Amino acid sequence: MSTPHVFIVNTKTFPLHLEFQFAGTTPGKLQAQHIGLLADIARTRPGDPVLFYLQDYGFYGIFRIASEPFVEPPNGWLQAELGLPLIYRVRIEPDEIYPRPVTEWEAIDRLPLYSRDILWSLVYRKLKGERGCSYLFPYEFESMRQLLRAANPNGPLKLIGTGRLTWQEGEIRWEQGVPARPYTGNLNSPLDQIDIRRGEKHLQAWMAWHIGRDPSLRELTGDPIWFANEVYAGMGMQRMDLLILEEMEGQRRFRVVELKARPGEARDAEQMRRYIWWLRDYVATPHDFIRPVWVVRKISREARAAMEAVVREEKCEALEIWIWRPEGRRPHFERVT
Repeated sequence: MSTPHVFIVNTKTFPLHLEFQFAGTTPGKLQAQHIGLLADIARTRPGDPVLFYLQDYGFYGIFRIASEPFVEPPNGWLQAELGLPLIYRVRIEPDEIYPRPVTEWEAIDRLPLYSRDILWSLVYRKLKGERGCSYLFPYEFESMRQLLRAANPNGPLKLIGTGRLTWQEGEIRWEQGVPARPYTGNLNSPLDQIDIRRGEKHLQAWMAWHIGRDPSLRELTGDPIWFANEVYAGMGMQRMDLLILEEMEGQRRFRVVELKARPGEARDAEQMRRYIWWLRDYVATPHDFIRPVWVVRKISREARAAMEAVVREEKCEALEIWIWRPEGRRPHFERVT
């Protein structure tokens, strides 16, 4: 499983990310916790590709996630040098590092011939501007990789021997022979900040951390090759709680997972319909399967009938409904048959 990620940085923080090889997210204030940011970084896995978006310059890369997420207090290591509290962090490592960036105009504003080829994840991130760690669909990442290669005809940097990465005159450079400085900050897990009894955002963070790791979730989540949380689905800024991509013998399935910390209601069915429409218009192919998954506290007969009608009319795979309840610090899921 591999999900590409984009971290937003500025000219003050980017050199520190390169030198100490880490990425992070900030709530913008001196907060020690922020469940939405934790849910975003909880989707990262070691080996996932990483791009940096440097404000006013463009997209740099390619790096890889090299650790599980960890938490640093707002007054912790490097926070003063960064100038803002990056409370949730991951270690990164170089993968295919290109010196020159892809500008925002090249990646987003220069529109392709067909709307399906627009990098919608980057467009929505730009419109909202509120997420320090956002996702890319696999095809979007491959488009960015090709743009980076085109912008750097001499190829990636050759990281030979001892050295460190720096940012100078708008380019990433390799200072060979200069020892890299070690990362010596806090590596404590933020898992104890997730309390599923506190609502959907906490449940989403718990799911993002455990998908593909907890075998007990396999029936609900399948066997993902990619997944993301808070997936934008249109200019109205509606967002799927979780979108999971599977592949079985060359056949792809998208699981659209809607999480509710309340009973499912009939009006929720039209929300799922709009997600299905967006997915078909911009991401899925005619050969892909779409499976709606509803995770709720309880379900009425009317709500179930409304959702099943949408699934039938949109010709999706059979609806899955799961009832969940807290059991200590983890949710218990029971499938409705």
